[in-house]
Amino acid sequence: QQQQQQQRQASGGVRSESDREESEERYERTILTVLGGLSLLVKESPENEGNNNSNKNKNNNSLVYSYLIVKGEDDDKKNGSEARVAAAAPLWRHLTSSRSPFRRATYSLLSDLSQHAPSLLHEGTDGDDIDMEAPTCSPGRSSGKTRQLPNLIPTVITSEHDPGNISKMLDFVLSYIASFRGVGDNTDAAWDPAADGIDPAKTVSALAKLFRRGCHGSPAVGWCPIALPLVASLPIPSGGSNAMQMKVLAALWEGKEYTGGGANEAAVVTAVVETATFLLLRRLEDSGSRGTGNEEKMSSDDAKEIAGYVFRGLEYYLTKSEDSRRDAATSSLKELCNALSRDLQRLDVVSDDTDGRKDCILFAVRVWFWADGGIRRVMLDSIMSHGDNGLVVERLGDVVRLAADGKNATKGSVGRLPPILRDCVSEAGANIVDPLSTPGSSEGSLLPPKEAEIHLMLEVLKFCGVSFVLNSAGDDPAQPTRDAESYILGAIVPWVVTLFSSSALSSKSAFSRDAYIEILCVCLESIPSLDDRRRIWASGLKDMVDAHVDLNFLTKAIVAIAKADDLNIVRCEALDEFAMQVGDAASMVFRNGAVRESGGVLDTMVDSDEFRSMRLLLQTFVGLSPVCSQVLIGEGVIQSWINVVCQQTEHDMILEDDVGSNVLLDLLLAVASTKSSHLCYSNLLRLTSQSWKEGGQIWTSRCWKLLKAHKDRERLLKELQDYAKAVLEQDLCMIDRHDEKSKPGKIDCMCLVWSNRCSRLFGLCGDASLVLAGLDNVQLWKSSYSSPLQEYRSGNRLFACLRYVLQSFDDPTERRKLLCGDMKSGDTATELTLHVLLSLVDASPSLVPFINSTRHHQCFKLFSLIGDAPREYLVAMCRQAVNIIANEMNVSIVSELTDHRSAQVINRSVALLDLLTAKLFGRRQAIVDSREAEISQHDVKEGDILFYVANDGSEVQTRVQCRVAKIHRDDYPNLYFTIRIDGEDGKATERQTVAGRLKKRAIATPPDSTLTTGAKESVEEGADMTALIVNSIIKPYLSREK
Repeated sequence: QQQQQQQRQASGGVRSESDREESEERYERTILTVLGGLSLLVKESPENEGNNNSNKNKNNNSLVYSYLIVKGEDDDKKNGSEARVAAAAPLWRHLTSSRSPFRRATYSLLSDLSQHAPSLLHEGTDGDDIDMEAPTCSPGRSSGKTRQLPNLIPTVITSEHDPGNISKMLDFVLSYIASFRGVGDNTDAAWDPAADGIDPAKTVSALAKLFRRGCHGSPAVGWCPIALPLVASLPIPSGGSNAMQMKVLAALWEGKEYTGGGANEAAVVTAVVETATFLLLRRLEDSGSRGTGNEEKMSSDDAKEIAGYVFRGLEYYLTKSEDSRRDAATSSLKELCNALSRDLQRLDVVSDDTDGRKDCILFAVRVWFWADGGIRRVMLDSIMSHGDNGLVVERLGDVVRLAADGKNATKGSVGRLPPILRDCVSEAGANIVDPLSTPGSSEGSLLPPKEAEIHLMLEVLKFCGVSFVLNSAGDDPAQPTRDAESYILGAIVPWVVTLFSSSALSSKSAFSRDAYIEILCVCLESIPSLDDRRRIWASGLKDMVDAHVDLNFLTKAIVAIAKADDLNIVRCEALDEFAMQVGDAASMVFRNGAVRESGGVLDTMVDSDEFRSMRLLLQTFVGLSPVCSQVLIGEGVIQSWINVVCQQTEHDMILEDDVGSNVLLDLLLAVASTKSSHLCYSNLLRLTSQSWKEGGQIWTSRCWKLLKAHKDRERLLKELQDYAKAVLEQDLCMIDRHDEKSKPGKIDCMCLVWSNRCSRLFGLCGDASLVLAGLDNVQLWKSSYSSPLQEYRSGNRLFACLRYVLQSFDDPTERRKLLCGDMKSGDTATELTLHVLLSLVDASPSLVPFINSTRHHQCFKLFSLIGDAPREYLVAMCRQAVNIIANEMNVSIVSELTDHRSAQVINRSVALLDLLTAKLFGRRQAIVDSREAEISQHDVKEGDILFYVANDGSEVQTRVQCRVAKIHRDDYPNLYFTIRIDGEDGKATERQTVAGRLKKRAIATPPDSTLTTGAKESVEEGADMTALIVNSIIKPYLSREK
């Protein structure tokens, strides 16, 4: 600063523009800091008021700020009072400043001073100095500059044009007026200019001018809450006139047009309605006219004029256009609705002829206020002129709803507002109260009301009472049961059926659904007899169920009635029957869906919303839903559900529930898991057995936990294991005998489901064994490959089951142990494995010499699993294969013919023996002239069985059996052919080729490299095996030929 001062002196004392700006900023910051600091000071350390010691902890010194600000000055220059006045006056010197921030900070300071340090604004006694022992200084007449503050109020109101300062300024004016409380004996000291008060006429004119201009664009949501207390603080002349209040009220209403619309406009209307209601309800004694004979002088015209602003506010809310309503902030519009509903309810109570408030101006005009000239006219005219679009009805319903929520009177009590609301309902929709009175209407053909109309009907029923609304006389509550019953069964239920049944043309909103449910509850509650309520509910429920009303609607209706009324009403025979139907439907949905996903014949499914609704409804029945904790159905329904869940059908073999779709089973297991469950042991065993069959999430997350926690766990597990073994054995036979004409993929699906059940059984037993699964039945495997050729695939079915079981184990060692046990050389240990391999060999009599290339691919895969078995294990299998061949040949010798079954067994056994000996002793292969396999193109005939060279040009050929489907001669003399090749999955493929790639015979080309590499031959074992084959097979065969 010294440098800057030196620079200015060097430059001739001329200040630069930047210096001036910097000085201005410093000055502004200083003033604002001082004003803000003073505000904080008086807030933190306020003056004590009277003898009230509530602030003593904050103000231990009993501060009087008017004394402290002059402490230390020379009283000889000025007496103490004048010194305090002179020192306090600068606090509001910036009220008329041209700087908007200074005025705003001054408004805040003066507002705080009015509340926490009023001595600075009202101090001015002419007596001795203040006694510091006294906690306060009684305000009296002020003099000098102090008197300028009241005189400045109208000027400040008129001159303030900054929108950002309006709220602060009005808050200061209101606080300053309130600070006059207790000044002298005059209750209106603030408005007594002779006692240093404010001039009311000038102030009212200033406020009216300000409000008429919409407060110069200031956000109305900020200053509107101050309007009511400002009007309430205005003085009332001894004659009781409200002229000043009405002038401000009129200015407020006029100024709403200049607020910019939307939220600001709605806020102004709210302030007008609340202010007008206050003036109508204010006691006459509060205005100073009580007991003075001025009650009769109160002009009814003034009362009607004030009431007119309530009418205008109601009409504004009801009829405002949708665009304006949408533009308005939701909070401001809700505030207006809240104000209207609250004020109408209060005005209705005050207008009662007997218990009303007779000392308010409304009482004198109450008949006119509620009759055709007032509220009734506004509501009915608004509905008639704007009711087609539903907005007026909807908004009126909102007003009534909030009024009903805040109503303290008994339901059904009659005032002046209920008859008007009942007429509004009739005007909004002629068919709402008495739908059968509409021409052409009959039960079953009723047109439901619009959403807004039913909303209004609901709120009016809640506010006025059911009997009052439904009885045309209004004041005759006779036979309310008959009226409510006819309305429920003759109107509400048919409307629900029309709107929410499965045949409804369009879905309805959740709001409309809840409104109908609430009307149903309100009407039921109005019926005094418990038996009548139960009968009506049962009848209505039956009608809705028969019409297939939306499950979500029924769920919410059941829960709502159970909460609103006695549970004994909800629990009825109709509900039990409905619960049984829902259980049947849930079971059918699951079974049909499971069959479709598994490739079955059924394909019925429901959408996800209906599925969720069904689950929630079932949970509600048993008290396990989030919205209901009480059991609503009888034990007979539970038993019916168990029977449905556990029923046996033809599709049980493909019934698998990976994702937990069987909601009924899940629900029943959840019921069984509750402490209050009364399920008997037999039913629990049935449910757990069914869950074992279906598996999936319900088995792992629900049933398995139940089994572990049950008190009879050991017994339950034992019986469940026995049941599972019996089911697996039975299902395995069903798979073996299943019709070949089934839908594609169904057999494979059955095998997969069967293997999954095996895995769950292994988990129950804690061990894995083919004995548990029923696959240890040697006779079953024998029958699978000794049957006629056309039934050959039965071996594939059994192996498919075995394959899926083996695939459930990731470790090859565990798979080998499951199939072969400990791989000892005993006959029992090798017999099962041998017959499994025999079922997988594909051999026909004409191909026996070259059987190596026609072995089934599955056989090679399974053999690779046991390929590294002990040598003695493989030798034992060879011996058994030789015995089987010998036995079948002996049967043929005795019967002197070789039947088809024996040929199948012999061919398979020879093929398997060839595979085993190759593994043990290496491949011995006859030298065959490859030219013998060639075939001329002219020798090929349609239907011939030949062998197609799949990898022509390779050193080792792979030949695949095929059938010639067609011969093509369009390139004669060169012929080519369409051949059909049967795949391992049963599907046939066709391709075209030439005669050079077709062969008569199949050369041995094992697909597994482990079969082409011969093992070291044991001379002794080879000699023994050769001797066994010669003595058991060749010699008997040759002797038979002789």
